[in-house]
Amino acid sequence: MDTTITPEPETAVAPPGVARVGWVDFAKGVGIVLVVFGHVWRGLANGGVAIAPTLFEGVDRFVYLFHMPLFFFLSGLFLAKALGNRSLGAYAGLRAEQLIYPFFVWSYLSAGFRLLAGGSASRGGLSLRDALLYPFEANDIYWFLWALFLIQICLAALDRVPASVRRIALAALIAASVAATATGTALPVIGSALHYLPFVALGRALGTSLGASAAVRPVGSRAGWLGAVLFLAAEGGALAFGLQGLGALAAAVVAVIGFSLALAALFDAASGTRAVRALAALGALSLPIYLAHVIAASGARVIALRLGITEWGPHVVIGCAAGLVGPLVLVWVANRLGLAPLLGFARFPAFTRRRLVHE
Repeated sequence: MDTTITPEPETAVAPPGVARVGWVDFAKGVGIVLVVFGHVWRGLANGGVAIAPTLFEGVDRFVYLFHMPLFFFLSGLFLAKALGNRSLGAYAGLRAEQLIYPFFVWSYLSAGFRLLAGGSASRGGLSLRDALLYPFEANDIYWFLWALFLIQICLAALDRVPASVRRIALAALIAASVAATATGTALPVIGSALHYLPFVALGRALGTSLGASAAVRPVGSRAGWLGAVLFLAAEGGALAFGLQGLGALAAAVVAVIGFSLALAALFDAASGTRAVRALAALGALSLPIYLAHVIAASGARVIALRLGITEWGPHVVIGCAAGLVGPLVLVWVANRLGLAPLLGFARFPAFTRRRLVHE
């Protein structure tokens, strides 16, 4: 079965030297839907929409246990191939363009939205000073871009040292990550990167050990069912026992592995269906959706509240629809007007022809 997806040139493209892979795009599509839902869900609680505390906590813990670790894990699958023969400086420049530039652009756009929305924003308004310093506090959803950049540059640097040194250094970093998680230590600047490094390292180890077949090898139904069982067991354990720290980290690792196996098997079995292909298409555009969804969903919530809608159910539907459709419309408009590079959706023509970044 062909597990690759060939996107239109203007809408999506794999990193240099890395072909798009269907089940990975499908997994990212499911993941980005969960990201949008998670932020809509938390935004409702912060915005004053009534949700039963038990329901809110249960749903919140279920989603946040694994959906961001999933993206870090998937990014690691292709890290070795993306590095290729590039120098560390060239790779860092490439990732800065793809991650750090949109980090600053969208941090300031988000700060501007909160500055204008004032008290209508779910997290309150901002002063002009806070807005100017907004990216440097990394307190919005765009922390993911900063953390992923640090992890990828760190692992790329380790690739340039002897294997024995690399193994020791990587083991030390993972040990530091585990220790920080166990003690609840939140380090400034590098804290998020250190926390999620094991997931990227796990994906990279899998991608390196299996080579090109890691992403395209068909996954049988038995492996898919095993993955589903692992995922549900990890989620059930985390919810039933209220796992924190190392327990939550272990559950997240199991959940990510199980979820990936289940989705890979599902893609193999149903890749021709409209639903699966639609989710894979969303996955191919996961970066611009990630960048723009909060502003779109928050704007929809403000409008819905002013229209007198107060029940959480309609808010979830409206917010998720806005958070997914809004960025897609923005991508289409940006491509037509040649603004995609300015918004961080595409590389600048000086570096490459206009096209969307595939993380």
